[in-house]
Amino acid sequence: MTSKVHNTIIVFAAAALLFAACGHRQDIDVVAEACGHKLLRSDLEGVVVAGLSIEDSTTIADNYINQWIQQTVVMEQAQSEINKSFEKELENYRTTLLTYEYEQLVIDRTLDTTVSNSEISAYYNSHQDDFTLRTNILKAIYVMFDKDAPTVKTVTKMMAANTISDKEMDYIQKAAMQYGRDYNFDADTWIPFYKFQTMVPITTYNEELYLKNNRNIVIEDSTNVYIAKILEYRLSEQLSPLSYETERIKNIILNQRRIEIIKQMQRNLLIQAEQEGKIKKYK
Repeated sequence: MTSKVHNTIIVFAAAALLFAACGHRQDIDVVAEACGHKLLRSDLEGVVVAGLSIEDSTTIADNYINQWIQQTVVMEQAQSEINKSFEKELENYRTTLLTYEYEQLVIDRTLDTTVSNSEISAYYNSHQDDFTLRTNILKAIYVMFDKDAPTVKTVTKMMAANTISDKEMDYIQKAAMQYGRDYNFDADTWIPFYKFQTMVPITTYNEELYLKNNRNIVIEDSTNVYIAKILEYRLSEQLSPLSYETERIKNIILNQRRIEIIKQMQRNLLIQAEQEGKIKKYK
């Protein structure tokens, strides 16, 4: 049985139970009336989702019907007391909605979503004043072990070295996979300092001072030991690195393309309308 058929059955049953319980009798397609307006059974489709019990479905249908009745009664009273036409506002809304939908259609047909690395670099280099960091960021690797893990001392010593050889890194990663409770070895990705603190429980009141004075970090709590190495950092108000801004720049470029597509569409339609004599101006 499809979910649509299932929902229809539940809506029918819920409405039937509701109005049977209330002692109401009416046209089978009408579930409620208010001030001369009718709420049809088809209006309840989509209100009740599949998988609910008859009782829950009845409650949801009942709430929806009561809300509809309340809105309808208020609307009728408002219409009787407010003598104002909303035709202009409705037409403006219709125009805005149609224009927006058409613009999205044109964008979907036209937009090239491929943004090359050279385009991203060129934008970054020509707009560096727009890429000032608002938070401290860093690159780091870390691993969290149970305090009793057999590799804790060895990994701590290896990660404390100025440089870590490929062989040592291979050992650290294997130890992390075997004994680690959590780890991160993505040495190329910048992350905000506050996000790093969710991985390694660092407590500091001065992030800048901490970053300047700590490269190798070992923190223990009652059950775990956190071993981390800060590889690189940038401070707030410094130039943000290109790799940290790549997605943002890509979105900026795509948005610029969207704007240009809309402007070009408007120009083309205006030229076409003028050529076809559809535009007249009167003084």
